Amino acid sequence: GSLHELEEREMLEKGLIAREAVEVMKASAQIGPQGFLPYARHAIKQLSVIRSAAEANLSFFGVLEDDLMLAYPPASIRRNVFQALERLPPSADLLYLEMCFENCSHLCYLEGEDLIARSASPACSAAILYTLKGARRILELCDPVFHAI
Repeated sequence: GSLHELEEREMLEKGLIAREAVEVMKASAQIGPQGFLPYARHAIKQLSVIRSAAEANLSFFGVLEDDLMLAYPPASIRRNVFQALERLPPSADLLYLEMCFENCSHLCYLEGEDLIARSASPACSAAILYTLKGARRILELCDPVFHAI
């Protein structure tokens, strides 16, 4: 079946998800047994998109969810994202574009930088720009899925 229709058994048989991930997600207060399939399917779909981009050797690409809510006007966001990309250190794996459950007081801004900070506890994957190196690293760390992304 398609990634939208995968069932738990099929995810496990295909090696798309770790058995421990099933247990952890179902036991999680944020996900639980009812939320497991949507969260697991989402994580598997995200990795599929990242894998496709990495296999195409895209040097830079974005994964944006279709239900993003913009906090600023699009022109302002565009300007800030382009400026951040110009300043992104060569060592960067990704540019995280959201503040999902982030504690702003724990962010670590780069020296003299007001647009780029090291995230303290990223919790969502609704808006991320990946470098090719970062995509490959995500696939190494998260495939098979061990938790909701």
